[in-house]
Order: sequence, then structure tokens, then C-alpha cells
Amino acid sequence: GDEWSYLECIYFGVITLTTIGLGDFSLRWYGPYAEFEVLCFIFYTTIGLVVIQELLHTFIGMIRR
Repeated sequence: GDEWSYLECIYFGVITLTTIGLGDFSLRWYGPYAEFEVLCFIFYTTIGLVVIQELLHTFIGMIRR
């Protein structure tokens, strides 16, 4: 599979969750665990986007006070 450094993984996670999506890193789904990896990615992005939304909501609420 793809060998990414920890920094590249963090970069991909931040770019994905902030919905910037530059396209310089992308996941490839192949191998015996491809279906499991897809499900993990869907779970990660769903939970992650909710967390980012809540952080932004809290931050904006603090600014407005």
C-alpha cells in the first residue's frame, strides 16, 4: 500500500476535514481490506466533519459575545 509519513497523514486529515481537498494526496482502495478501509474513512470523515462544525460553532459563539 501507500507509505505515508505521520506528517503526511496529519496533513491529509486536516485538508480532508476542512474540506479544502487540494488533491495532492488521495487514497487508493485496493487489497483485501479495501472495503473495511472505505468504511473507516466514511466514519472518520462523518465524525470529523461534525467535530469541526461544532468547533467552528463554539468559536463563532465566543467571538459574538
